[in-house]
Amino acid sequence: MEESWERCPYCEAEKEPLPRKGENGGTVTPTEAVEVVARKESDARRLVGWLVVTAGEQLDQDFRVHTGKNVIGKGSKADVLIKDAYLSEKHALLEFTEDGYVLSDLKSKRGTELNGKPVEAERSLRDGDRIKVGNTELKFRTFST
Repeated sequence: MEESWERCPYCEAEKEPLPRKGENGGTVTPTEAVEVVARKESDARRLVGWLVVTAGEQLDQDFRVHTGKNVIGKGSKADVLIKDAYLSEKHALLEFTEDGYVLSDLKSKRGTELNGKPVEAERSLRDGDRIKVGNTELKFRTFST
């Protein structure tokens, strides 16, 4: 809600402005609320690439890759959630660090492949590399500005 607004113009049912709660439970001004949101957005992970499904049940679907760790798997805690019976809950890890992109297998039953070769230790990733997990093939694309 804008600082100058008395009430939200989009909420017809709202007659009175609602008090805003701060991080410690007290009320905050609209300006303080904007500062809290801005701080939380700056803590968010940056987009650094994509994984695009090139073969498998989710053909043509893409997944965002962010700074830090991106778990690939079929479990609810995976960042890249793939519907594939041959995947482990946490199958592989794609990590973005200051040094670049790294792929590793997370001791999955059926393993992970990078460009047709098994991933037995951490492997560097480059734009256009192909990753296979279960029956799903992914193409890795980096975000370039």
